Amino acid sequence: GYARLLAMPQIAVLMAGGFASGMSISRALLLLAACLPSLRLVAAAHAAAIVQIPSQMPFLFCEDYWGLLLYTGGLLVLLGPIFGRRRQGVVSPLARRAVALECVSVMRAQFLIIWAGVACWKSNSSFIDHRVSCAPILLVELMVTWCPQVLLNALGGAQAVADVLVRAAPALTLAVEGGVPVLLFWP
Repeated sequence: GYARLLAMPQIAVLMAGGFASGMSISRALLLLAACLPSLRLVAAAHAAAIVQIPSQMPFLFCEDYWGLLLYTGGLLVLLGPIFGRRRQGVVSPLARRAVALECVSVMRAQFLIIWAGVACWKSNSSFIDHRVSCAPILLVELMVTWCPQVLLNALGGAQAVADVLVRAAPALTLAVEGGVPVLLFWP
């Protein structure tokens, strides 16, 4: 479960950009761990990401720093059963499930803090003003990339949809990014 959850964004990146987006060691290990679940493979993917992220240029402070936090938290949780296995022999399915739940618990807390920070950071007059915000650019780019032409035509054409999205993008972004921590807060 946990390895497949981590692999989903990697699969999406590969689908969107093909292999031109790059096949890093951490991405390859995460994809392998999704196919062949193993605590050691997932831990190796985390360790590779921890090494790889700071070595990439440019270092995008928010995104890369948060990635480092998530991978480090996950690795610390995974190391317990990996080293515990040496002393106790084979880890039972119940113990593996407990590790997965602990990883999810740590990630949930980290995502709650990160998304709450993102929502607070974007709650300013520059982001809310659609004329200077980055939200319209990104939302229209998503529309162009993922919205079928048939749907755009049914909604009045690409220009009409883009006009509405440009004006609504900052509020939609804040609603989604503010809603994520609220949803993560409740079990």
